[in-house]
Amino acid sequence: MSVQSVPSHRTWSSLTESGPAPAHLERTGALFAVAQQAAAVEPLIAGFWQQGREQSRQAQAVVWTRMAEDGLLDPAVDLAWLIDTASIVGAAETYLLITRMTGWDLDAYQDWLVTMLTRLSATTPGTAGP
Repeated sequence: MSVQSVPSHRTWSSLTESGPAPAHLERTGALFAVAQQAAAVEPLIAGFWQQGREQSRQAQAVVWTRMAEDGLLDPAVDLAWLIDTASIVGAAETYLLITRMTGWDLDAYQDWLVTMLTRLSATTPGTAGP
């Protein structure tokens, strides 16, 4: 399901449970590690790696902004902070770090990610942020 095709009656649980992450990571997770290492010495790969980061952040911005517009977030939430934080939590680098440090499989990572994003969505001013 693309971010742009999410219907206006979407719910938080439908967004977290039906996204492309599990299938995407199952196919590409091992390649992320190789690309991350290659990016240090290959400018073309580094450029694509950065482009992926930027596209991922843009997707986070669309999802969280639309959730705010639909009234699914506290109106007082710091949307910029939420987008930045969710972008870091959902980044390929975060996936690599977690699976390396903890040995989690894809299901454990997905459960953690849903929990983190759910908790972030419930964050109100004064409870989180820089």
